[in-house]
Amino acid sequence: MKKLILIALIFSLSAGSIVTAQTKQTQKERFQPIYNITKSTIKSDNYQFVANVIYNDEGRETLDGELNNIQINKSSVSGRLNGFSKDRMILSINEDNSKISVDYNDEKQEVLIDIDAISHKITIEVKPNGNAFLVITKMDGNELKYGGKLVKL
Repeated sequence: MKKLILIALIFSLSAGSIVTAQTKQTQKERFQPIYNITKSTIKSDNYQFVANVIYNDEGRETLDGELNNIQINKSSVSGRLNGFSKDRMILSINEDNSKISVDYNDEKQEVLIDIDAISHKITIEVKPNGNAFLVITKMDGNELKYGGKLVKL
C-alpha cells in the first residue's frame, strides 16, 4: 500500500510539472510586436531613419545617430548622412515631392520602403528584429549603405 501511495505521489508531482511547462515561442511570435510597431511607425507618415553605421565590402564605421538621419514626412524627405571619414563626404537630402512606396511582407515580417527622389534612389529594408538597412543610390550609380533603426517622430 505504501508503494502504491508513493507511486501515485510521484505521478502527481510529475504531471504538475508537465502541465506548467512553458511552450517555446517561435521567432515569428517573438518579433511580432516589433513588426507591429514598425508598421505603425511607417503608417504614421512621419518617421526617420537613424544611421548608426556606414558599411561596404571593405569595412564599416560607426556614426552618431543624432547627426546622421533621414526624416520622412509624407512625400518630403530630408536629412544628412556622413560618408566614410576618409572620404570626408556629407550627403544632404532635401526633397519635397518624392515618390514613396511601401511593401509589407507579413509572412516574413519585413518591410521594404522605396523612395524615388530627384537626385537619389533610397531603399530602406526593415528586418523582423527592427534593424533597418538603408541604401542610397546616387545618380552616378554609386551606392552608400547604412545600418540603423526607424523611429517615429
